[in-house]
Amino acid sequence: MSSPTPTPRRATFAELYCAKRNLPLTAFPESMFRASLHLPAAVFYRLIVLLSPDFFAADHDLIASVGQLTRAGDLVLDLEEYRYHPGNQSRLRRFFLLCVSTERVNQLVRAHLRSPRPAAPDLPSAGPE
Repeated sequence: MSSPTPTPRRATFAELYCAKRNLPLTAFPESMFRASLHLPAAVFYRLIVLLSPDFFAADHDLIASVGQLTRAGDLVLDLEEYRYHPGNQSRLRRFFLLCVSTERVNQLVRAHLRSPRPAAPDLPSAGPE
């Protein structure tokens, strides 16, 4: 009696992201964080971290959670958690865009976790040959 064939494990977003960029998996959190920052946050990053080392904690939590996704449809749950994260409640963060761009995160996740479309079948041409 043969054992059932195990279902193949789907790659995580972090694995796909790193494979596309030829990065080690350990580089995912920092690379994704930097790729997702709004411009003002990127410009003032060092100063912000110097003054408040935990300022980007909510953003890092989002990136860590998003990295484990295997389906783009599950992103909405992570974004909802991020929205209500205690470290993400400052008006300063939202008004001056001192955080990651959830739109950019969404674009990156959807680009990497897009379901492959089935190939179109080869059909004979309808016209005369």
